[in-house]
Amino acid sequence: MIDNLVDIVIPVYKSEKFIRRCLSSMLNQTYKDIEVTVVYDESPDNTFKILKEFEGEINIIKQNKKTSPAIAMNLALNKTDGEFIAFCGSDDFFEVNKIERQVDFLRKYPEIGLVYTDAYVINQNGEIIKKYRCPEWNRKEWLHNHYIIMSSVLLRRDILEKAGAHHDEKLSTCEDLELLIRLSNVTNFKRIPEFLTYYTIHTENLSKEQLYRFDIDRVKIFYKHRLILPLLHSLFIFFRNQIISRIPIVNTTYEKVSKKIKKQHFWEDEV
Repeated sequence: MIDNLVDIVIPVYKSEKFIRRCLSSMLNQTYKDIEVTVVYDESPDNTFKILKEFEGEINIIKQNKKTSPAIAMNLALNKTDGEFIAFCGSDDFFEVNKIERQVDFLRKYPEIGLVYTDAYVINQNGEIIKKYRCPEWNRKEWLHNHYIIMSSVLLRRDILEKAGAHHDEKLSTCEDLELLIRLSNVTNFKRIPEFLTYYTIHTENLSKEQLYRFDIDRVKIFYKHRLILPLLHSLFIFFRNQIISRIPIVNTTYEKVSKKIKKQHFWEDEV
């Protein structure tokens, strides 16, 4: 393990619109002891051509087929050895001082194994649409609401290894949720209340197919870890998204009722 080195792991597939911005934000960090590892799944666009622009500044692992984020990140983790690890979606990016603030925090508080930040939620044009103000860490509440954005996280490698090191490759989505559950069993999390991460929402990560896979994988994860209340909640979400929403009359009634009783998530502020 290399002391002070921060490994940033980025799985990449079909990311020509965003990857240049993402990588530039990594390479322009005020904290300079950084190594960026990109795992590229062969894409039907110009993503790889853009990655080649950064050759010599980043590590590129090329796969000749589409796999999954879990497989890609595990491959990168096996080839890196920094003391700290950050993950970033290829469509997300960081404020220039994000890594510096997080490393300083973990140095100051050795009992904390993982830190996360607040985030700006942006659209595919880079426009800020929400401020994602996360709550302070509370495991019970987090299991219900999953409010940590994985691109905002920095963690210690030794804690990752203690939790089991690798992502669950049986999952096609929500691999970050499953990993965070294991991490929360072995270390304390802490929030840095600053907007240091930019999280992108666009058409692909809001597709019906993607949301369906999210719903299924959440059920699998909570069943795997025998977390009964989160499991029941995830089953309800599956029922709501995949059944209620497809029946117009029932869905209209549900929306009317839910608007009367639903409270705004206090960590989401409209811009």
